[in-house]
Amino acid sequence: MLEDILRTDSPYVFPGKNGKQRTYIQRQVNRIKEKAGLPKDFRPLHGLRHVYASLLASSGKVDMYILQRLLTHKTPQMTQRYAHLRNEALKRASGLVPKLIEKDLTGSKNIISLEDRR
Repeated sequence: MLEDILRTDSPYVFPGKNGKQRTYIQRQVNRIKEKAGLPKDFRPLHGLRHVYASLLASSGKVDMYILQRLLTHKTPQMTQRYAHLRNEALKRASGLVPKLIEKDLTGSKNIISLEDRR
């Protein structure tokens, strides 16, 4: 559907007058929802926000405080509601346990480096 939108020289998908940034896109979003057969109460921009937060949270490279700031949430609890962890991130996290146990048994510091988090 986005490919069907008339493109201009503007860097915006939904440019405003003279290609400037648009501050209200509800009409365009509603048209897309209607063409896609999505329910009237579907909130695509809200969904994109969830995907954005989940991808960053699951990357292991962005902590919750940074994510909270990026999403402009006032509380960490609200950020946690957005940042659903993907299965790959959960598997990666559970894979750290053997490394932690080994470090404990060998007397190494029990600190995981950024390399270990990947």
